Amino acid sequence: MERIESLPAGSVTAGVRNIEEVLRALRYEDMIEDSLRKSCNCLTDRERLLLLLRYDDELQVSQIARLLGVCPSTVTRQLERVQVKLRENVVSTLASKHNLQQDAIEECLIDLLDNPSHSIIAMIKEC
Repeated sequence: MERIESLPAGSVTAGVRNIEEVLRALRYEDMIEDSLRKSCNCLTDRERLLLLLRYDDELQVSQIARLLGVCPSTVTRQLERVQVKLRENVVSTLASKHNLQQDAIEECLIDLLDNPSHSIIAMIKEC
């Protein structure tokens, strides 16, 4: 075993960051999953379809627009609105149902972005 002082600073920092990520994930996992599920249930069929076409089927916005018979800018705006709706529903659920304060909600949002086990697409498929 080596003394921590002899290790390169980057490896110590990375190790601490990994530990923080794991602890954050464990602390909020159930609350995040619940919030995501509730948010998915608030989506309309069209909103679900847009997300699946873009992120599951990996279609370009122009391809989705052709499929739906609308302008690409319409698809872009709709996707942006759906993303805002999901975020607002997640934040609202974390605050109201799970009684989290703003700093804890921010940690949850970071975990949502950093943790690949949280998948809105997988939840949409389950709904």
